[in-house]
Amino acid sequence: MLICGELDRGRNNVAALSEMGAQLRSAGLYRTSNDYYRRALQHGQPWPDGAAREAILTATGLNYLDVTFGRLAAETFENCLKEFPRSQADR
Repeated sequence: MLICGELDRGRNNVAALSEMGAQLRSAGLYRTSNDYYRRALQHGQPWPDGAAREAILTATGLNYLDVTFGRLAAETFENCLKEFPRSQADR
């Protein structure tokens, strides 16, 4: 798997961490997906592309909803809205 190779070369590769989170989400491994998303968010400073950070926060919130962690989902979505109040996502 190409993503694993990228993670082996650089454990804090934001693009690879984000892609691994997306792959795990699509496989239904929501909590593990959030672990990778969390690492991507921690190591992605500064964020040259706000849309990527917004997408990760949104996917993280959706993962929390899928595992019925409503409070964490709400907190994540609130943080996303605070950071990106003028977002054009899904409009």
